[in-house]
Amino acid sequence: MTSRTGRRVIPMVLAVLVLAAFATTPAPAQDFQALLKAVDKLEANLKKMVEQESTARQQQIAALQQKIGGLTPGAGGTIDNTAIEELQKEIIQLKLDLKNLGFESETAGIENERWERITSDIHQLKSENMYLRTAIENSQSRMVAGDEAAYETGLAMLPAMATDESAENALAGIELSGFFDALGTWQSSEDDKTEFGFGQAEIDLESELSDRVAVAVAVAYNPDDGIFELGAAELGFNLYGANEGFLTSVDVTAGQFDVPFGVDYHVVASPDRKLVTCPLAVAYTHDDWNDYGVQFGLECGAGNWVVYVVNGFESSAEILDEVATLALGEDVYEEIDTSPANAFGTRLGGTPIDGLEFGTSFASGLNHSGESEMLLWGADVQWSMFNFEVKGEWIYHSLNRSLAESNNRGWYLQGAYDILGRAFVV
Repeated sequence: MTSRTGRRVIPMVLAVLVLAAFATTPAPAQDFQALLKAVDKLEANLKKMVEQESTARQQQIAALQQKIGGLTPGAGGTIDNTAIEELQKEIIQLKLDLKNLGFESETAGIENERWERITSDIHQLKSENMYLRTAIENSQSRMVAGDEAAYETGLAMLPAMATDESAENALAGIELSGFFDALGTWQSSEDDKTEFGFGQAEIDLESELSDRVAVAVAVAYNPDDGIFELGAAELGFNLYGANEGFLTSVDVTAGQFDVPFGVDYHVVASPDRKLVTCPLAVAYTHDDWNDYGVQFGLECGAGNWVVYVVNGFESSAEILDEVATLALGEDVYEEIDTSPANAFGTRLGGTPIDGLEFGTSFASGLNHSGESEMLLWGADVQWSMFNFEVKGEWIYHSLNRSLAESNNRGWYLQGAYDILGRAFVV
């Protein structure tokens, strides 16, 4: 095995040779090009060396796992503690080697995901080793007491104990977060009083069950009813993920989620929204659409695409009651509710350059006869550079659930500048 110090000698010697060459006489162009090629070759060799070391470490991990899986009680019903201690020494040495390799991989420009996965495997091996040691000590204490029946019972309980430990590890991976904001309304009129209350309050739980599966739950406060209720419950599956190539991610999400129409659904939570309320163009059309269903998404270097099917678009709208208006001589509005049987939609986004994205959205709500009674069309743009970002949307909403059809359309444009991460102007 080559040490970290040994790997650094070659570039240092090479640097000395380069300085010596420039200190004597000007090198011809072909010699300089040859020197550059030698440096490139050296860098490639270093990268290959680190990759080979990584492969060797992964093979050692597999061997360790095989050793642990092959440990069985010997004569007298115990496992030799020497074997456990040897495994622990191997794991400690392997962790040190991996730490060194992680440093070299950063200097060589190699991705760190591989090292993170290996480190995760090491932690799992350590947990399994500690579990085995505990089981051994319990077995030895039972044998000393002469309780062979208790020992047999303990062996029978090993799978159940492992399940309990897995559950504890799963709970340890849960991330708990939350937020709330308080609002104060000052009224100058004597008829209205100054009031204080909650704007939003939310508790979020997230956990990665594996490299491909994650779950997220949000419990949100409903200020109108004064109760906490389910705001989101998402189970996400990553079907494909790659850092290189045209297609980078394929995901499926099921449960309750903010419907991905346009771009405002990204900032429903108050910590993400720069303004206190959502834009009027959103409020009078789909108004923070949250529903139960499933969505399928793709991401690539050229953009992203998502398609979804949900229960239905639930909202309300006011339409002009023409008969009452003619009879009374003044405008009379009637409020109608929209609760289609199902709804589906899609959004397609394109990223021609870094920091710039154009998107278009469509959604339709169907009644129980399969006819469309609600339509949503949208176009959006997002652009960010340094601490400055701009976004905007145009939205068209058509609702046809009565004799009179209701159409809404609107747009907004928002610019925000972040000041050193401490304040912003919007």
